[in-house]
Amino acid sequence: MPATGSLSGKIALVTGSSRNLGRAVALALAAEGADVATHGFTDRAGAEATAQAIRAMGVRAAAVGADIGDPAQVRAMVTEVERDLGPVDILVSCPGYRPKDDPLAITPEEWRRVLATNLDGPWFCAQAVLGGMVERGWGRIINVAGTGAWLGEERAPHVAASKSGLVGLTRALAHDYAHAGVLVNLVSPGLLHTEESPYRIPGRDYEAFAAKMPTGRVTTPEDVAGAVTFLCSPAQRAITGQTLHVNSGTYFG
Repeated sequence: MPATGSLSGKIALVTGSSRNLGRAVALALAAEGADVATHGFTDRAGAEATAQAIRAMGVRAAAVGADIGDPAQVRAMVTEVERDLGPVDILVSCPGYRPKDDPLAITPEEWRRVLATNLDGPWFCAQAVLGGMVERGWGRIINVAGTGAWLGEERAPHVAASKSGLVGLTRALAHDYAHAGVLVNLVSPGLLHTEESPYRIPGRDYEAFAAKMPTGRVTTPEDVAGAVTFLCSPAQRAITGQTLHVNSGTYFG
C-alpha cells in the first residue's frame, strides 16, 4: 500500500544516496511519501540498493548514475528521472568528495575535481530542475555542507572552499527564486556516525569519543535527514537562504 505523508505526490532527487547520509535522506523523504530518485556515480549498485529499500516502503524509486560535475550528464540524469518518476519537486545535493593531502601537493586537476563534484555538481543539478519548479510554483532545494565551510578543513583547502561556495550558492538561489515558491536552504552536519568516521579506526574508544560531544552522542545520518525532511515540508513556507547546523552542539553557527 503506498505510503502517505507530508510529501506524498512529490518527486525527490537525492544525489550521493548510495550510502551514509544521502541514503538516510532518501529513506526519510520516502517515509514521508515522496517518490525518490537515488543517485550514485562510482557506486551505482549502492544507489539501486537504496532504491530497492524505498520501493519496499510502498513508494516509487529509480536509481540513476551520473558524474554531477558534468552538466551534460546531469541533464541526461534529470531527463531519466522525469521519464521514470516525473518532474523533480525536491533536490537534495549530498556531494561527498573529501580527499586530504598536503596543500602544497594538491594538483590543479585534483583541485578542479573536488570543486566539480562538491560545488559545480549542486549548481548543475539545481540549474537542471529549477525551471520546472518555477513553472509549477513549488520546489525545495537543499544543499549539504559541513563545519569545514566555516572552520576550514585541515589538509583539505579544496574541500573547505567547495563547501563554503555552497553557502553563497544557496543564498543566491534563495534570493532569486523565493518569489516563485522555491525555497533553497543548506544543512551543515558535523562529524557523522558513518562508515568513514574516525572513531571506526580499530582501537578507537567510541564511548570516550561520543562523550566529548556536548550532547553526549555523535550525530547520525538520520539526525541530519530529519532536518532535511523538515525543510522540504510543504508546511514550511518561510525559511529560505538559511543554514541549519546539525552537529550535536560541536559548532554554534
